[in-house]
Amino acid sequence: MNLSKERIEFLQKKIYKVLNNQENWNVKRIKFLSNGVVNAVFILEEESRGILIARTPWGLDESNEDVASLIKEATIAKHCFKHGLKVPKVVHLHLSKEISFLVSEYINGDDSFISAADIGHLVSSIHKIPFEGLSIVEQENKSFYHIVSSRIVDRVSTLNKFLSHEIKIPPLKEMETTLSMTNSDHCLIHLDIRTPNIIRYKGEIKAVIDWDNAFIGDPLMELMRILETGDIDIQEFQKGNGNNNFLTSSSRPNSIIYRLDTALMLAILFTTYIKDIDKGQHYIQRSHYLSNSLKRLF
Repeated sequence: MNLSKERIEFLQKKIYKVLNNQENWNVKRIKFLSNGVVNAVFILEEESRGILIARTPWGLDESNEDVASLIKEATIAKHCFKHGLKVPKVVHLHLSKEISFLVSEYINGDDSFISAADIGHLVSSIHKIPFEGLSIVEQENKSFYHIVSSRIVDRVSTLNKFLSHEIKIPPLKEMETTLSMTNSDHCLIHLDIRTPNIIRYKGEIKAVIDWDNAFIGDPLMELMRILETGDIDIQEFQKGNGNNNFLTSSSRPNSIIYRLDTALMLAILFTTYIKDIDKGQHYIQRSHYLSNSLKRLF
């Protein structure tokens, strides 16, 4: 998803101007680095702070959700940094009607290989972080299980608009009740663990980034998402993670619900935002399979 040169220059100039209007800020250079579905990322050099990273929603109409995403990233990153997890240090969060952006520490990385066992250990470290005092903006006063069940219903509704054969799922309340029957302790879960979100250098994990999907919730959902995406060697992952039981629970209703949430998200992503016919069809088929598996269990 490429941004126009004009849009990149507009965002770049806005960030430059806002920062240099702050007391004790002197940005010398700013350069476009990359963009994702929501945010554009810039690298900048500040006189006393050195190299930094700024991310900002690139859409023409900055939504409340996009701004909330920046707040969420800053809040979780500060909390994780305080508890010793390897994350970029938050430097500045700017929120305004004109432009909102988050400035963080720059951590140098490369494309070196990191083992699935190391990723498993990283996930275990995330799950062990105390979450007392951490407030996630879209989770306030809402049950985690209700959030998951609701977005499955919403995602099915969205995806069915593109399908000739509709995906059918159990009622929201039934899914929510099924999930709430689990006895697992909740913890901080990242929910987008993959190598692009792990800064690594010479085979060592330097930091984990992109907390936009994170929640305080059931760690099984993290594991089922990793299992469903298929990007990480699960056997090696288990060696580093220390959880040797989650594969045996992958056929249970709550596991299927969590995997369905992931499959639906990826089906929508690859059919509407990132056009990839093969991946889109794969996750549409997975969504059908998992919804049918779920119906047989209810």
